[in-house]
Amino acid sequence: MSRKKLLKQDLNFLEYPLWFQSERLPEGFIWKDRDGFTYRAGYKPPVRIDALYLSYFLMESQKNSWAQHIVVSQWGTMKACGVSPGKTNALRLQNALERWINVTLSFHGTFYDGREYRKLQFNVINDWYLQKPSHHLEIDLNKFFLEKVRYSNFSKLLDLNILRRLKLPLAMRLYEILLKNFMYRDEWSIDAHKLAGKIPMAKVYLSHIIERLKKALDQINKHTEMTVPMTVEPYGRGKAILHFKKLMKDRVAISDKQDNDRITIVNPHGVPVRDHVTSDIQELLELVPHEHRAKVTIRNTIEYAHKKYGTQYVLRNIKYTNSHCKKNYRAFLVSAIENDWGLELQEDEEAKRKRLLEQAKKAKKEEQEINKLRQVRDYIRGLSESEQQELMRQAIAELGEELEGMNEPFSKILIRSKMEQIALRGSS
Repeated sequence: MSRKKLLKQDLNFLEYPLWFQSERLPEGFIWKDRDGFTYRAGYKPPVRIDALYLSYFLMESQKNSWAQHIVVSQWGTMKACGVSPGKTNALRLQNALERWINVTLSFHGTFYDGREYRKLQFNVINDWYLQKPSHHLEIDLNKFFLEKVRYSNFSKLLDLNILRRLKLPLAMRLYEILLKNFMYRDEWSIDAHKLAGKIPMAKVYLSHIIERLKKALDQINKHTEMTVPMTVEPYGRGKAILHFKKLMKDRVAISDKQDNDRITIVNPHGVPVRDHVTSDIQELLELVPHEHRAKVTIRNTIEYAHKKYGTQYVLRNIKYTNSHCKKNYRAFLVSAIENDWGLELQEDEEAKRKRLLEQAKKAKKEEQEINKLRQVRDYIRGLSESEQQELMRQAIAELGEELEGMNEPFSKILIRSKMEQIALRGSS
């Protein structure tokens, strides 16, 4: 029976790119997010296969009590990541380590730890070594990077089997972003070009962005635990808001070899969990600050609330407690759940979404008015001289006393505006 290969990952490393889609990026590549995230690659930037290998290394670390120093076989690593073992691919695996050892991540007040945004900088891998004669790889993960994942209050469990089945690099990257943005909600909206920048993908025409996203979503809908329809809401020329909605499938996500068999779920330490309910509770506990996570009273509170109210209800109240609690975490959490204090966070997010939609509608209306005015001006320019003179006389007649005492520059502007109004009136 196939098992899920689960690993814990901090949501910051899903929101901001750890890897890129193109193999053509140069050595010494630097990428900056407008919000303050800076990515530096002293060698070639990691791509999809390198991201799969890093996920495997994290999983092995977590299985071994979050060991910073791990030893893995090249054959086992390649097989776990869907790569055929062989000399050429073994060299590519070693190249992946070279890439990761040269990556530096900088967060300038953009790293969210579940409570606040922080400023920090670190690498991903410190050292690696090829053993002889075993040819196993010894890898020293960066302590700071590892601890950011281990003690994260803002994390998600990933399944390496699902990641490896997303063959399109864009599908895997979009899946990461969707996981982060669906953490506390089932609907998410974003400007198309902003999403292209966040991925990042080449900022081409809107039609190209949408076409590529649809292909990526086809893979996500086929190979993951969720179905995500996308709705496009145009506003202005070459602009659109994309609306994504998470719909859970009736059955578990497709596994590597057994599409319909029940899958055994394990936690990051390799211990089997009973079912999806237990898995949900485990993810809820991961949101609780580390110093409270092991307390039986906290677990009992979350289990009871989950059974009574459901996952999303408990999620928002844990998030609210993390943001507002100063002391006595359990008592605050119980009160938050009983009174649903977290609802205001959800309502704030919904209000923000509505503001975004209203702005989009307003911009669309303004764009339509500008286009109509441009058409009217083109129409007037296309009139014969006599027709323009007749239109001007009509405008002067309608303005009447408004023109009295007005100097010439202003009167010309007023007459031109009235001519446009008359032409527009005639076309409607």
